[in-house]
Amino acid sequence: MKKILKGMGFALGMLSCINFAQPILGAQKSYYSNDKGMSLTYKQYEYITRYIKEEHLSFYYQEEIDYLIKNVDNDGVETETKYVKTTINTATNECIAEEYLTEDEMVDEYNCQNMDLNTMTYSSRSSSAYSLDGRTDKVETNMKSIEMVMSNVGASTRKVTLTCTWLSLPKTRSFDVIAFRVPKKTITVDSTSVGNIKGYQYYDDKVVEYTHTTKNLKICDYGLGMSMNIADNVSKSLKMTLSVNFGGGVAVEDSCTIYGTYQHATKDVTLAKSQKYSIKSSGMGKVLDFSWTVESKYDNTPGLVVTGSIMDGLEGLY
Repeated sequence: MKKILKGMGFALGMLSCINFAQPILGAQKSYYSNDKGMSLTYKQYEYITRYIKEEHLSFYYQEEIDYLIKNVDNDGVETETKYVKTTINTATNECIAEEYLTEDEMVDEYNCQNMDLNTMTYSSRSSSAYSLDGRTDKVETNMKSIEMVMSNVGASTRKVTLTCTWLSLPKTRSFDVIAFRVPKKTITVDSTSVGNIKGYQYYDDKVVEYTHTTKNLKICDYGLGMSMNIADNVSKSLKMTLSVNFGGGVAVEDSCTIYGTYQHATKDVTLAKSQKYSIKSSGMGKVLDFSWTVESKYDNTPGLVVTGSIMDGLEGLY
């Protein structure tokens, strides 16, 4: 039985919209830059990281971050975070139980294992072990934090980023899938543009990049998905993230809801099998509808949702 708990901080299942007074951002030397040519002064960096994490800055181009800094005080940034604990029968690699945890509960789990959540020091072993029918070593418990963030990066464009941080490393290392679903076809993604779709797998001190041209990407009528093969030799830390720019087709007065999900393969699958899905509300996490030959290979992790007006930045023009 799944239970949903809510708490403070990165409250489970809670959408947050943060507002701060915007500082004067003067012309100073560069303090932060990324490989897309985006650069921030210290004041700009200090201001914008009140809204988004530094790790997400790698997805932004200069014109996008300039727009966000100018408008974020009014638009805010929508975020949903879930902590998920999954118990897997290691004999069959099937999911036995799944539950939400609050941030405090997740910290308690770590304290039991002498883990430091704040410094994100990971263990190569499972976070805990339980018995099954009086036997040991038959159950593995995986814990992960899944966060979805929506920010306004243009007059009719929203950047949506979903990140899964593994708090205990998974035993099965195969093709996991991150996917998004939109409520109508008119909310579009320009899949030919370099900056509109970007994914990364960070493991230990290495990075694997996924672009709009990779065969791991699948575009559907109501969304898209990216299959990411977990590195076999990961031993310390693992994080998977996908960022997509959505835009167009939404009236100024309408809100835009984007659904996101991260599905972990508990059994080995090929890239081709990981892409045997359509994007539907009836699917896993209300996004991924796998074919019947594949669905049992994934853990059916609950999805996330963020809502905001695609045209927030145009409201003052009407």
